[in-house]
Amino acid sequence: MIDNSERLATSDERAVALACIESATEAAAPETATRSAVAVDGETLTVADSAYDLGEYDEVVVVGGGKAAGGVARTLESVLGDRLTGGLIVTKHPVETERVRAATGDHPLPSERNVDATADLIETVRGADERTLVLFVLTGGASALLSAPAGSLTLADLQETTQALLEGGV
Repeated sequence: MIDNSERLATSDERAVALACIESATEAAAPETATRSAVAVDGETLTVADSAYDLGEYDEVVVVGGGKAAGGVARTLESVLGDRLTGGLIVTKHPVETERVRAATGDHPLPSERNVDATADLIETVRGADERTLVLFVLTGGASALLSAPAGSLTLADLQETTQALLEGGV
C-alpha cells in the first residue's frame, strides 16, 4: 500500500510501524468499514445494531455524499445485490457504480454542480415512500459536496464562509 515501504523500512522498528500504518489504513477503508457494519441474512439487512426486514420494502436506495461515498456505495451494491434498486451519491472523484448514480462535485469549496447534484439527491429522497428503505451515506467532505443554500443564503455565502474556515485552519 505504501509505495516505497521497502525503502523506508530501514530497521525492524520502521518495518513494524509501516505495517501498522498499512493495517490501520486498510481497516478504515470505506469498503472494509462498510463490510464490517452491514450484512444481509435472508431477508434481514443489518446495519450496525439496527435490523431491517427487506420484505417490507419495494425499493432500497442509497443517497448521500462525501469523498468515500463511492466506496461505501459499491460495497452496499455488493452486499445487497439486486435488492438495491437505485439512489444517488455525490463524490469528489468520479466512481463507477452499478445501481447507484454517482455525481461528481467539488471539494473543499462548494460549487454550482454540488448544488445541482444535491437538489437531485433531495428529489430522489422526496420520491421515496413508506415502502422505500433509504440508506444515507455520509463521509468526510460531505459538508461541501452536499450543498443546498436555503433562504437568503447563497452559494457565494457558502463559498466565502468555507474559504474563511479553511484559512482559519478548520
